[in-house]
Amino acid sequence: MHLFLAIEPPEEIKQLTFEKLSVLRDTYKSYSWVDPKDYLLTLHHFGPFHEAKSLALEIRDLLLGQKKLYLSSRGLDLIMREKISIHTIFYRDKELEKIVEKIKEKWGKKNANSLSFAPHLPVGSCRIPSKQQYFLLKKKLENTKLEVEFLVDKIFLYESIQDNSTANCKKVEEFSLL
Repeated sequence: MHLFLAIEPPEEIKQLTFEKLSVLRDTYKSYSWVDPKDYLLTLHHFGPFHEAKSLALEIRDLLLGQKKLYLSSRGLDLIMREKISIHTIFYRDKELEKIVEKIKEKWGKKNANSLSFAPHLPVGSCRIPSKQQYFLLKKKLENTKLEVEFLVDKIFLYESIQDNSTANCKKVEEFSLL
């Protein structure tokens, strides 16, 4: 059982994001596009964890008194690792950064090279293209206007369940913010 903490955007934001990506989905049919019902902004991966309830209690204590916040999108961008991931990128939020920092202090790896948290919503992925295709995709993402904003009043603990070649997520716990 792999557990992770995430923000789930409201349904209307998921639908708006999906609609704004329709031209890209039509142009890049071979890419893997995330189903809108699976849109999640991951805050932290806990990895294999056997006792979800005890973890949920600790997270509840950690989030006690945490205020609601708003997330506003900056647009679309690419993240390249083993493959290219297409993401909706959001502006930084101090309250959200405090939450992530508290979680990293308690459950994260102590690594001086770890990247700072940048809120992002994965919407698609593909194999690494040629340089020319990469720059064309980058340009198309820059020209796709995606402006969304939503209130974050809940954070969820999810369990990732691997079924053959697909991963499904199940909500384990809900944490309300003040």
